[in-house]
Amino acid sequence: MTTLSFAKKTCFICKSIGRYAEGGMHAVGTSQDLDGRAGDASRSSIYMIIKRCISCGYCSADISSGPPAAPDIIKRADYVLQLNNKEYPDTANSFLCQALILEHAGNYRDAGNASLCAAWVCDDSGDHREKAAECRKTALRFFQKAGDAHQDSGKSEFDDDLLYIELYRRSAQFKEAAALCKKALKKKCSEKEKLILYYEEDLVSQKDSRRHTIKEATMT
Repeated sequence: MTTLSFAKKTCFICKSIGRYAEGGMHAVGTSQDLDGRAGDASRSSIYMIIKRCISCGYCSADISSGPPAAPDIIKRADYVLQLNNKEYPDTANSFLCQALILEHAGNYRDAGNASLCAAWVCDDSGDHREKAAECRKTALRFFQKAGDAHQDSGKSEFDDDLLYIELYRRSAQFKEAAALCKKALKKKCSEKEKLILYYEEDLVSQKDSRRHTIKEATMT
């Protein structure tokens, strides 16, 4: 289950005070998706991760702080266009705007995570499947830049490989997903990890870009 509360916070940029939702998550046992998204009620907590100032449009997980360049970035045309882009859900726009700020700060890993969150928000709306794929392609670009910049994900090599495979598969880049599956299977893997990779190979061969879970992959 997810608990909800509200807290008053001051915007880092315009200093306006607003009330922002904050959630506490309690795991209930449902298997997470192959791309790492949590299951059950905790899925809804994604909408409380990102905050948007209603006065100036600043988007951040912590509305009261940010990089020095943020005041200039939120005035840029690309930021304003994304903030008000009607082709995406509002919360997805907020995550993508956060990604623009993080990219400018050189924090490519978190920019990728913000873009992935935007994809999940698009997933939740049946009308935004193509936009979800675009968000995943953006996340891939940021994660690749993070790798080039030696920004460690803090996860295992398998987890990193699985996320890349999922980003390729869920954005219908099946050739790339298949090649990465094959490469990952040549590495040292546990039995559970092999099951997941074989399951991914099967999904890719079927050109399946839908959501699937760890539980599905490891059922025997």
